[in-house]
Amino acid sequence: MIHGRAIYPAAAYLEAGAEAFDRALNDSLTEGGDSSSSPLSAALCVSAMPQPLVLPSGAPTDQSGQSGRSGGSEPSVTMRVSVSRASGQLRIESFTNTGVRRLHLVGRCRLATE
Repeated sequence: MIHGRAIYPAAAYLEAGAEAFDRALNDSLTEGGDSSSSPLSAALCVSAMPQPLVLPSGAPTDQSGQSGRSGGSEPSVTMRVSVSRASGQLRIESFTNTGVRRLHLVGRCRLATE
């Protein structure tokens, strides 16, 4: 909570971005038929976090990344995490049921080196 408003934590963006890139990398290994390889790990380089995701007041959040109740006039927010396997570009955006679209994180991912 910041100034009485529920804010999606910045650490959660980082977790979601790293997980999405990690899945994209490891899914590409299994698609190529190389299931014997060890899983790859991602390193996330955040370029910007332009604005926070302010959650609708009093709205519980479920596992799908949505908050609020569907239908009716209750506000709801859907978060989308997108990763490009080719470039490593990462974007986290939110969309409200009122048509508002906001960018919350933009960055690049790469293979982690030990």
